[in-house]
Amino acid sequence: MTEAVVCASCPETYHDRVAELSLQHQIQKAFGKAGDMLNKLSRKGWIPKWEAKVVMATVTKAQTLNTNKALILCIAGGKNCDAEVARQPALVRAIKTEMASQEFRVRVELIEIHEFLERYPDVTSRTSKSTKENEEPKYGKGGKDTQDGKGKDHHSSLRMTPVSENKRASQAKRVGRQQTRESASNKRASQPATNARVRPKKNDP
Repeated sequence: MTEAVVCASCPETYHDRVAELSLQHQIQKAFGKAGDMLNKLSRKGWIPKWEAKVVMATVTKAQTLNTNKALILCIAGGKNCDAEVARQPALVRAIKTEMASQEFRVRVELIEIHEFLERYPDVTSRTSKSTKENEEPKYGKGGKDTQDGKGKDHHSSLRMTPVSENKRASQAKRVGRQQTRESASNKRASQPATNARVRPKKNDP
């Protein structure tokens, strides 16, 4: 069964990056950003507000996915990360209460930022790369669609066509002139010699 994943804690340095990846991987965001209302509260007033925010995010995600288990991620390095992780027992009880089920399973996991990035990579960059590769023309150097069985580039052959045609035309003209000269020579050879001297016949005695 699908697990509802919630990111409840993240260092401010990585806020924007983790928020983007959470959106890509359908991870419910429950961590704040420097300057927002929750972060302005003192620790005494902040812990209950943060806990309520995480409980609401987890319940909403679990109900949306119609699942009975959830994973709450806390990325190490935040200034309040230790205090947040220490609230794990109270957080689990609150989520079970809101879900009205003691069978609802909740895991709270503390991970490093590099583990989060490895587990949830940027799918947008991979998709863009794949799209770019698919859009590249299939011709060009070594292109399968432009080569014949001998590995010759048809596009190169097409570019050479005008030169080849001119060469063939020139050869045809030379052959034609040679044939014309041979025909004229044969014609002259077949004609009788009209300019030959005729010797007079002697009269008989």
